Amino acid sequence: MNAKHLLAALTAAALLAPSARAGDLETSLQALAGAKGDEYTAARDALVAKGDGIRSSLEAKLQNARWTESTFPELAAATVVLARIAQPDLTAKISHIEGVDKASYSKRRRPEPECARELKRLGPDAAGLLLELAWKTGDKYPSTTDAERSALRQGVVYALAETKHPAALLVMKKVANDASELEAVRLLAAEGLGTQGSAAALAELVALHDAESTPANVKLAAIRGAARVPTADALAFLEKRLAVADERRQAVVALGGFGSRLGWESRGADAARQGDELRAKATSDLIALVRSSEPGVDDEALCQALATIAHESARTELSKAKDDASLSASSRALAAKALERVNMALDRK
Repeated sequence: MNAKHLLAALTAAALLAPSARAGDLETSLQALAGAKGDEYTAARDALVAKGDGIRSSLEAKLQNARWTESTFPELAAATVVLARIAQPDLTAKISHIEGVDKASYSKRRRPEPECARELKRLGPDAAGLLLELAWKTGDKYPSTTDAERSALRQGVVYALAETKHPAALLVMKKVANDASELEAVRLLAAEGLGTQGSAAALAELVALHDAESTPANVKLAAIRGAARVPTADALAFLEKRLAVADERRQAVVALGGFGSRLGWESRGADAARQGDELRAKATSDLIALVRSSEPGVDDEALCQALATIAHESARTELSKAKDDASLSASSRALAAKALERVNMALDRK
């Protein structure tokens, strides 16, 4: 053992000494949460080595835990240790991510680093391991190029959001608001907030969007994220964005995603029934744009959004609009085009 690793091991022993004497798992987790670099790794491995001796205590600690800014460090430490004890196979997989290993990704059709799909396939059981990469160890991962490091960060943020683990909301919030992060990572984090689908996530998205310091592209990502939250409040937020010229196209696309028939059906029959009113309202908002001849409206995006929602009310309202002599010729033509697309979508049901 070289001097550097010996020092880390001795530090880990010192960090864990109170726990060893008094069985104080809380103290050990707090120490782990505050450790960095080799000290963190050594302290983590010392806890993981306790295995089944602490597994039930970790599970009890995490069961129904309330994740907040203040509880995050200790709960995150417990989650990481438990994941490494309970998921040795996933731990081995995540220690060698093919998408950022040039020997592996160079053989792909597109020989570029990318690991988002690979990490997502690990599933919710990998949440603790993804959390560790996002929180503590990602910058120490053995990638060698900026492109690999960027791909790893993007993949970890995306995959952690997809697990919908309780820690994901706090991680997405931090990353989305962090000006030091790569923009591509911030965009994924903003969309990942929406993936959580909760009122708390929507509140964070609205705050992110409304902050003066938030770059325009991140604001647009917040709009995309809001489209994933299936609530009336999310719809109201998207409706407001239609009034802003620079955001109108993104809001149109987002309303299509929000009202997606397939999206609501995937949440179950009860959710689909409850969402019908919201889908009808989103449809009405978009048809109002068809009738308005507002400048800056992307006709293709508008037609696609209405076809994605595929609500029955669109047939009646678009039929009226295409024959309404009080509307401009361009609005009537757009209504006819949108009606054709909606009819095709509804006929496929």
